[in-house]
Amino acid sequence: MGKKGGDPITGYKYSFGIHMGLSRGPIDEVVEIRVGDKAAWVGSVTDTGPLDVYAPELFGGNKQEGGVEGSGYLMMGKPDQTAFGALVSMVGHALPGFRRMATYFFNGAIASNSPYPKAWKFRVRRAVKGWENDAPWYPEKAVIELQGPKDFTTSEANLTIKAMNPAHIIMECMTNREWGRGLPMSAMDVGAFAACADTLATEGFGLCLRWTRRDTLKAFIQSVLDAIGAAMYADRETGLLKLKLIRLDYDPNALPIYTSDNGIVEIKEADVSALGPSVNEIIVEYVDPISGEKRTKGAQNLGLLQSTRGVFNSLTKPYPGVPTPELAARVAQRELRLNALALRRFEIVFDRRAWRIPPAGVMRISDPVRGINNVVVRVGRIDDGTLASGSITITAVQDVFALPQTSFSGTEPPNWVKPNNKPILKEHRAFEVPYFLLNQSMSPADFDYLSDDSGFLGTVVAKPSDLSLAYNIFVKPGAAEDDEQPVTP
Repeated sequence: MGKKGGDPITGYKYSFGIHMGLSRGPIDEVVEIRVGDKAAWVGSVTDTGPLDVYAPELFGGNKQEGGVEGSGYLMMGKPDQTAFGALVSMVGHALPGFRRMATYFFNGAIASNSPYPKAWKFRVRRAVKGWENDAPWYPEKAVIELQGPKDFTTSEANLTIKAMNPAHIIMECMTNREWGRGLPMSAMDVGAFAACADTLATEGFGLCLRWTRRDTLKAFIQSVLDAIGAAMYADRETGLLKLKLIRLDYDPNALPIYTSDNGIVEIKEADVSALGPSVNEIIVEYVDPISGEKRTKGAQNLGLLQSTRGVFNSLTKPYPGVPTPELAARVAQRELRLNALALRRFEIVFDRRAWRIPPAGVMRISDPVRGINNVVVRVGRIDDGTLASGSITITAVQDVFALPQTSFSGTEPPNWVKPNNKPILKEHRAFEVPYFLLNQSMSPADFDYLSDDSGFLGTVVAKPSDLSLAYNIFVKPGAAEDDEQPVTP
């Protein structure tokens, strides 16, 4: 970047041709491109085609580190996709079509005065595209729309979070033949999955989560189950894989009750959990899908805090797929309920009449001899034993696992207000610089060089904000032409 007339070069602009991989494709939508953690483009592109970026002042313009400005082309990764012509021309030889991969090709300026390109990030959505044979399961409930928090990193038009229904996440993990387990749909209890999808949609419990091959698929599925509070198991009657949400969705009086008369052989232990320092605070870590920042939401048991005279015993639980503070607060309350109470745990030996009891199921048990009277328990681990023993051992715990529908704690709006970086022209004046100012600002030699009829233009502008540091003056040499008219607002 130099001036006309042979002036020295003051810096350089750097232009790249970059081909970037986003994820497996196709994807539903690209809604934002961030470069160096700054929004370079915000919009919506749902199909293969041009996606140009024009943000020349993103890093301060040519006076600092430039910006991003150039042509781009988004390739969603359709099954019939062919190589992009400009990319082939740049490489100079034939290229594959990059099918089943979402990629982006950018060709243009990426920085000024600095040869180091900044990191690019893409905010994308995927829920209904990319399924087997392009046929998503239960597409009506695949997307759960949530309202993101307003803070200094977002604009009003960029607050909608389109999370994926966790039931759909697990279903695709189990049935996708390219990267999932590849099970046929006939092996899944579709009715149970659909009922869970309906419940999760009603609760507004969507997840924004990605899976990479650095983690096992089993661990990823378990992280989804832990977040929503659910269990997946093979149904004992049908043999189908079943998804069950752990919720307060039952009438205690309608639950089956087991006693020594209809299946219980022995209760081996029924002790209250070992008393130790009780957890009186749960901190849930989650990731804001709009800004990409890690955030926290906490819940406290005020009674336990009072009993410990204000001494906190905190437990941090990471749930990176939880997208909003409201949902994180509800999950924190659920986890606090599980960890703060001294729950009674039972190890119950049944005869074979208990073969229908499912994992995560709810039942009542009664044993007056041990002081257990009509207690509602949630089933945990099931040990079917051996044919010779003829017994089934079930580990159960008092049921307090339901997800709260609301949270007691609200979400405070941020106190920090996003500054207005747009240039604002406030009160200003143009004048001829007086004699005494010229004399003070110039050296004696330069001042003596001036002719008697010399004149200099001076300007002053009121500072519009504390962030304003300077301003530029653009002038047009010569007198105004006759055909020039003043511009009126």
